[in-house]
Amino acid sequence: MAYSLLRTGHAGEAIDALKIAATRPGVSELWSGRLRALQALMLAMTRRMDEAAEVAARALAGAERTADPFATGYLLHALSQGERSSGGISPPR
Repeated sequence: MAYSLLRTGHAGEAIDALKIAATRPGVSELWSGRLRALQALMLAMTRRMDEAAEVAARALAGAERTADPFATGYLLHALSQGERSSGGISPPR
């Protein structure tokens, strides 16, 4: 759903939907991390670099705890989007 919203010009709604989904009761830490990673990617794609870095740091912490290669890959993709922009984003620490 988030990608559909993004691709149809509703990036803000896509980012908000991911934020809500990641914090819903019953969502596992693995899926929460994946949703946050996708949120970080969409924030970077829309040039909201400060927010992207903040969300990426939370997502990375979750990806490390769950050893999730999928979330890690999305985070690397988000970081690469940041590098393509004029300001870039720093890797989360």
